[in-house]
Amino acid sequence: SADDALVIASGTPKETLGKLLSYLGGVVLPPAWVFGEWASANRWRSEQDVLEALEAARLHGFPISVLVVEAWSDESTFYTFGEEQGLWPDPKQLVQKLNEQGVHFMLWQCPVFKALEAGRRDARHEQDLSYIQEHSLAVLNKDGTPYTIPEGHWFAGSMVPDFTNPETREWWFSKRKYLLDMGVSGFKTDGGECILSDEVRFHDGSTGKEMRNRYPQSYIEAYQEFIGPERITFSRAGYLGAQGSMLFWAGDQLSQWSELQAVLKAGLSAAISGIF
Repeated sequence: SADDALVIASGTPKETLGKLLSYLGGVVLPPAWVFGEWASANRWRSEQDVLEALEAARLHGFPISVLVVEAWSDESTFYTFGEEQGLWPDPKQLVQKLNEQGVHFMLWQCPVFKALEAGRRDARHEQDLSYIQEHSLAVLNKDGTPYTIPEGHWFAGSMVPDFTNPETREWWFSKRKYLLDMGVSGFKTDGGECILSDEVRFHDGSTGKEMRNRYPQSYIEAYQEFIGPERITFSRAGYLGAQGSMLFWAGDQLSQWSELQAVLKAGLSAAISGIF
């Protein structure tokens, strides 16, 4: 329950940490290819952008192992590889080609049923929202209506998938299974800090107060169950058990020395807590 507490305070800091990590299920090491060179950019919006970036890396002597692409989807469902204007003519062929070169292809994700911008329409998105509300796949308010992210926050007005609901997981990942079939190596599981009301309700009986910090972890764990041990997640937020949830980054930074210093401190803090 929310009132339960665990205190581990005996031994050296290393011994105490070991006991805590053992209690939480131990540390999970990612596949060896994770430790190669990474490349990522939000501005890559087409197959041509990706191939040009890889060619530039090759010319400068950087053997890329992991390529993270953010602007790949239709930006409404977040599960459809962008079909507009022929920017991604054959995603499956692209991913397979990169895999043959030792480049592991990762795609960006965020846990929202997006509220589209004013004036924008998408028939598939509208069908999804109708199905989601009909089957109660989203986090709910106390009155049973879908909770939406408040104004002033990222993806304001969007509903939030309830990953404590097995039906939500089944629906959500059925839309994304084809990405694994084409050879995608994992997902950048962005966001998750979207439960901003203590009063909301989850399928398993949890409240918003209990899930405010726990939600990002339940989101990541749902993805890891889906992708299996040979693929990875790359996340921004987590909670207890994060040491078993592969990789994290410290959020978005500016290209400044002060920001690099902050990231280094965050990385060291995470590392001595058993988190990659």
